[in-house]
Amino acid sequence: MNKVLTIIVTYNGLKWIDTCISSVRNSTVPSDIFIVDNGSTDGTIDWIFRNTKEDVIFRPSSENLGFGKANNIDLKYALENGYEYVYLLNQDAWIFPDTFEKLISDLEADSSIGIISPMQMTADLSKADSQFAKQTDRIYESKSGVIKVPFVMAAHWMIPTKVIYEIGGFSPAFSHYGEDDNLIHRAAYRGFEWAIDTSAKAVQDRDCRPRPKSYRMMLKKIHAIKMLSDPNKPLSNQATITPLWLIGMGIYHLSPNLVLEAFKILGRYPEIIRRRRESITFKKAFLD
Repeated sequence: MNKVLTIIVTYNGLKWIDTCISSVRNSTVPSDIFIVDNGSTDGTIDWIFRNTKEDVIFRPSSENLGFGKANNIDLKYALENGYEYVYLLNQDAWIFPDTFEKLISDLEADSSIGIISPMQMTADLSKADSQFAKQTDRIYESKSGVIKVPFVMAAHWMIPTKVIYEIGGFSPAFSHYGEDDNLIHRAAYRGFEWAIDTSAKAVQDRDCRPRPKSYRMMLKKIHAIKMLSDPNKPLSNQATITPLWLIGMGIYHLSPNLVLEAFKILGRYPEIIRRRRESITFKKAFLD
């Protein structure tokens, strides 16, 4: 039997945690659960202590470690304890009984896939999550089955642990946002691909949340850094293209801060070079 560890990072997730954990317990493929809490104050920690069983490992943190660092605790545990697969599951997300079964079958059929996701749906199952649809370029609308995609969000990731051995966990160069992109870039650098299975379904319950302009502009700044840190792209090209892209976005969105950020990047090349180096060599630091 495949040995699966489901990894959940919680932060004020009381609204969803029961549904999230229960969905894993109802999977046709059994899975242990490892939860790291990032300092919740809404009762999440108390709920987990009261309602989890022997299938759940729980480590509350007194501080917010961020997404990547918290997940790395769980990923190292998976490697040390012989799990074959890890499933990264957001606290505001849940799976269906056959989700794991389908994804594991896909991975066993194609060893080139390093990360696979189910279709990430809205809570009412009426449509795909809007960001999932955008970031997969809606490729699934014209195809079915297992489809290679340009990116897939880390709300639902099934990863063979052999891939983690090859690329390491989430890079500490990204403290909040950009971690999943960077891990995918490093996976590509090592020859792996990523995919979705249109027959496998799961939920991410977030489509109604507002995305204010300040939040969207912050993501564009992070996008610039993660592209400069991508080991698959020549730095000489990206060093020219990325500041111009930021200036263009700043003008389009009437955001002077983005234009200013473009000029700041010119003074951040030592940091950017360090991030690129960490992207390539992080495996050793993670496994040590």
